[in-house]
Amino acid sequence: MQAINFTEKMQVLVARYNDRTEHDVLTGDVVEDFSEQIIRLYQSLREELSSFADMGIDLEEKAFYDILKQLCVNNGPLQN
Repeated sequence: MQAINFTEKMQVLVARYNDRTEHDVLTGDVVEDFSEQIIRLYQSLREELSSFADMGIDLEEKAFYDILKQLCVNNGPLQN
C-alpha cells in the first residue's frame, strides 16, 4: 500500500517537472523546488522503511499491517 502511495507521489512530481514551461526551465526556483520535494519524498520513504523495526515486526508483516489498516479506513470498523 505504501509503495503505491510513494509511486503515485513520485509520478506527480515527475509530471509537474515535465510540464514546466520554457520560462520555468530558465529559473532555478523550479529545480530547487523539485529537488526539495524529491528530498522530502526520499526522507518519507526512508522513515517508512524503518518504521517496522520500531514495531518489532519484519517488512512483510508491516506490509500486511498496512493493508489491514487501509481496509479498516476504507470499510470502517467491523461490526458484530
